[in-house]
Amino acid sequence: MLFHLLKKVLGTDALEHDGSYRLLQGSMGLQNFREMVASVGTLPLDNGLAKAFKVDLSARSDVRKRFRTLSRRLKVDEAGVAWNDRLDLILDLRKTLARSCIEALQPDLVILDEFQRFKELLCEPDPENPDDIHGLVHHLFEQKDMRILLLSATPYKMYTLSDEAGEDHYKDFMQTARFLMSREGAEEFRGELKGFRNELLNFNGANEAALLRRKRAVEKRLRRVMVRTERLAVTADRSGMLEERCVTAQLAPHDVRAFAMADRLSRRLGANDPMDYWKSAPYLLNFMEGYQLKKHLKAALERGSGAELAAAIEPDLLLSRATLDAYGALDPGNARLRGVADDLFSSEAWRLLWLPPALPYHAPGGPFAHPGAANLTKRLIFSSWAVVPPAVSAILSYHVERQMMLSRDPDARNDAEARRKLRGAVDAAAGGR
Repeated sequence: MLFHLLKKVLGTDALEHDGSYRLLQGSMGLQNFREMVASVGTLPLDNGLAKAFKVDLSARSDVRKRFRTLSRRLKVDEAGVAWNDRLDLILDLRKTLARSCIEALQPDLVILDEFQRFKELLCEPDPENPDDIHGLVHHLFEQKDMRILLLSATPYKMYTLSDEAGEDHYKDFMQTARFLMSREGAEEFRGELKGFRNELLNFNGANEAALLRRKRAVEKRLRRVMVRTERLAVTADRSGMLEERCVTAQLAPHDVRAFAMADRLSRRLGANDPMDYWKSAPYLLNFMEGYQLKKHLKAALERGSGAELAAAIEPDLLLSRATLDAYGALDPGNARLRGVADDLFSSEAWRLLWLPPALPYHAPGGPFAHPGAANLTKRLIFSSWAVVPPAVSAILSYHVERQMMLSRDPDARNDAEARRKLRGAVDAAAGGR
């Protein structure tokens, strides 16, 4: 396509010779490239794109000059042009074409959904490299009569915690503000935020009016570019699409023992306080890979100084290999996870391949007809700790697998030999097909 656009812009005489083909062929063979160009030539070119490309290329006299010079040299001597010179020119032509494609879009509205995942696109472009990804994105954003809508369901955090390495929530927020308000507006907003912060820090009850003025100034600035909408507002009682359900978290005696064990080990090893981890995940010694507690414990055992530590560990509070091999019953090991597991498995969710429809057209059958399945929805679990995803997924997955395997064979096992036989049976069945 680039070849035919160049032909339209530069004229047929500039490209209908071996030099131009060799210049643009890249890693393709010359004959294959000629055939591909011929096949693409049967496709119609978008006139708006061709016009935009012509305008952009006309402003790049250096690129046009390099193209003519290199193609003439390649026409005479294929080895007379360095490979990197060809690639650099193709890269510049593609960047020019990318800008032309953006201009040809002519959008009325650009929506960036979950924009916090692409926060680097909101950065100001590098003036020394206007055609990099940031420059191209901002070229799109600067189109005439075009509006931009940023959407996100993720709230900004007010401050960055010490364990959030590489994160700076204030910097991200101000970067978004600069994108929405312009550089000057963002600097004024920064000053208003600073003033509001100072009033809060110095608040003594007598300066309430000044504090409220600062607060309203910040709100007024934000309301020019931001709005918060809730699905709750779709109904008169502001409860649309929301039903609050409380999952009971029952604390068991061995939960308290598990904390006491983790606390003893943490104190002896000089690791962090395990309270938050214990509240969030089960079987900490099994799952806390990468955390100080597990690192220090392994190091102590390797040094041969683990006798005292081993005495502080209660084996019945760890995952049992014998229990897992026999598909034995496994307690979730954490009050919160126990509540989630009870809620999920009471609906027989382990029998379902997918979530049932919320508003089915027909009466569900089979396992989908279970009364609990009718109200089954997905669960979102939020946590700041890396130990939570592997622990929760492992425990719940084991419960599901156990139910599935025991439902077909009450004597099913989960040891290495049973898994080897199962893989063999699966492979044999696949080979038979």
